[in-house]
Amino acid sequence: MTPIRKSILNLLQKEEKPLSAAQVYRNTVGKADLATIYRGLQYLEKKAFLDSFVFACNCKRMERYYIVRSEAHKHYLHCSDCHNFFPINDCPLSDSIYSIEDKYHFKVNYHFLTFVGFCENCR
Repeated sequence: MTPIRKSILNLLQKEEKPLSAAQVYRNTVGKADLATIYRGLQYLEKKAFLDSFVFACNCKRMERYYIVRSEAHKHYLHCSDCHNFFPINDCPLSDSIYSIEDKYHFKVNYHFLTFVGFCENCR
């Protein structure tokens, strides 16, 4: 693995919240240009080190965010004003998954949940 890819992976491993390519770039300034960051993120996702999702909010355009792949699924609160993500440590749907599977005859392997609103500082 190249030093830039290692740097990107290390950065995302330290973060509890998803980061966009631009945020990764800002945290690795001087080490690589933005195109190299995008290629590094794509490589790490292809090699199953990272997961990504596309998210849009009121004030920002659609943006792809990256998180480190793990066995545990992730849930977040997203502030529409400051655009920060705040991790939720437990799954609010854990008890409901079984009823969803029974009702719809569908085996849930993975889910992703984000609540959108205003954080304490922005209210």
